[in-house]
Amino acid sequence: MSTVLLQIIANDKLTGDNNIKWKHKINAILVTKDLKFVLTEECPPTPTAHAAQRVREAYEKWVSSDEKARTYLLASMTDVLITKHEAMTSAFEIMELLQAMFGQPFEQKRHEAVRSVMLTRMKESTSVREHVLNIMSYFNTVEINDMTIDEPSQDSKGKAGEANVVEPSSSNNKKRKRSVGKAKGKPKPKKAQSKKKGTSIDKSKGKCFHCDKVGR
Repeated sequence: MSTVLLQIIANDKLTGDNNIKWKHKINAILVTKDLKFVLTEECPPTPTAHAAQRVREAYEKWVSSDEKARTYLLASMTDVLITKHEAMTSAFEIMELLQAMFGQPFEQKRHEAVRSVMLTRMKESTSVREHVLNIMSYFNTVEINDMTIDEPSQDSKGKAGEANVVEPSSSNNKKRKRSVGKAKGKPKPKKAQSKKKGTSIDKSKGKCFHCDKVGR
């Protein structure tokens, strides 16, 4: 175990009250060391004497990785918790017991995990590597607790954003259509008649049919 990891583990050991923060930290360590898979994958069956080389290598890799992960978990606990968990034979069993001791209700855990993933933003003072590790640790927390960022979780965030979008109401269009229809039914003023008033001929002074002169 490197000196840097020893310092990280020693700075904030698991006490119970800091369970969520500790889990994020230990997940980041397991991901960095490529050991996280022992918490999500079952141990391969013990190979037989005639098993293929790749089968034996897969089994040996899982056993070795699980022992390392178990060591990291125990090293990051207080002495009281170490005594309680050192009898566990795998890292998965340790995490299961910790979940039973300090776990939260499923809905609350899912809400916090999803919220962490959705709202995490990279700070100016944070390196890209550190930011990526934080994101990975949040996703690992989701997986370790058998949770998924499902459609309801995404929809709840999407609906919150859609609530601020104001769509044009169709009632205004309907009102406009009705007003147009009523205008067509109203009698329009006959402008042509007003023009004819000035140029109309007095019918009382018509021409005579016999002499072709205007009458008086």
